[in-house]
Amino acid sequence: MKSQMAEMLLDIKFHGDRDAFRAKRPFSEDIEAAHSILFNPRYDKWGKLNIYRKWVANGQPCLFGKAAAKTKSVFICLLEEHEILRMKKGDEDLRETIQDNRQAWKRYALEGSHSSFMVLLLSQSLVNKEPGDKLKEICRRLLELYMEVDRIDDDTIVPQREYVFLRTEPNAFLKFGTLPNVFCAQGDGRWWHDHRTPGGIMITSNALGHFELSRARASEITNKEKAHGLDNAMRTIKNAYGNEKRVRGLTHCPATRLVSNSGWL
Repeated sequence: MKSQMAEMLLDIKFHGDRDAFRAKRPFSEDIEAAHSILFNPRYDKWGKLNIYRKWVANGQPCLFGKAAAKTKSVFICLLEEHEILRMKKGDEDLRETIQDNRQAWKRYALEGSHSSFMVLLLSQSLVNKEPGDKLKEICRRLLELYMEVDRIDDDTIVPQREYVFLRTEPNAFLKFGTLPNVFCAQGDGRWWHDHRTPGGIMITSNALGHFELSRARASEITNKEKAHGLDNAMRTIKNAYGNEKRVRGLTHCPATRLVSNSGWL
């Protein structure tokens, strides 16, 4: 029988190793600033959602995420640790909460207002833990509950996909696929800096085609939208942590790069 998310969070809180790297390299200023609000009990959930959207619009390395946040087309499901620990039915309640938010996003997306979906798990104890097996299992379980699959194994391609629809005419719809990605606070300052997030763990699904078409207010994607999407994709890769001269010295950097004949180096 699988461990419940609440059990996993308590296990890493009380038995997980502290992040030795973080003691030597504190969080970036933008992450620290976001944490001062996200982990402050004086702020309600709306205040925390507002500061997180601001961080995504300015601090997320992905240019698609930034653009979506600036146009307020990101739907965020915010889950606080204390809420998960109090869920009477455990993962059953957690799954229902995520799926309620997921369906709300899809309804908004149908009319073109939201192209991206984020599941943010806030945990102050989680952000300072070593990125190891315990953290990986929490990320895995959160993604399984989101995608409603029994098991996501390491280094595998899961047949299940995320889809979102856009209404282009009263009885005409377009279907867009998206591949969920996992971001962690532990990524800040590491070789996977481009997959960092304040607060703990975040899963994001960005429907690029949906975003480009909604932005253009058109019924089909033209070469202009394709070029814009490709341009942002290449810039996102080029700006991955370690590709800039001022960011060097980390193991495994650069995390990714463009080939020399791509015209973007």
